Amino acid sequence: MSADNGIYIAHFADGEIRVAHATAIDNCYYPNGENATEIVNYFQDAYMADGPMDAGRKAFEMEEKILADDLFPILEYGICRIDFKKSFGEYVRESTGLNSSPSIW
Repeated sequence: MSADNGIYIAHFADGEIRVAHATAIDNCYYPNGENATEIVNYFQDAYMADGPMDAGRKAFEMEEKILADDLFPILEYGICRIDFKKSFGEYVRESTGLNSSPSIW
């Protein structure tokens, strides 16, 4: 059985850092590169860190809680860093279609 989970510290282009426990994180890159909708789905409710040290502290705190769980104490991929090419706000705009220009008839 595969848990396919990890704690992901997402670094966005504008310096924003978000921390999330997630499964199947590869969806952020499916089908061919960064997928704005999935990036937003995974990180919109994630912990917003005040910097790298705060992100690391939160990730270790999350890890400790997961590994203390009596039912499912598994963290298959551990704590990982992900670097995204754009700001989180840009992914939000892309995922909602706000970056597209209006159609002209």
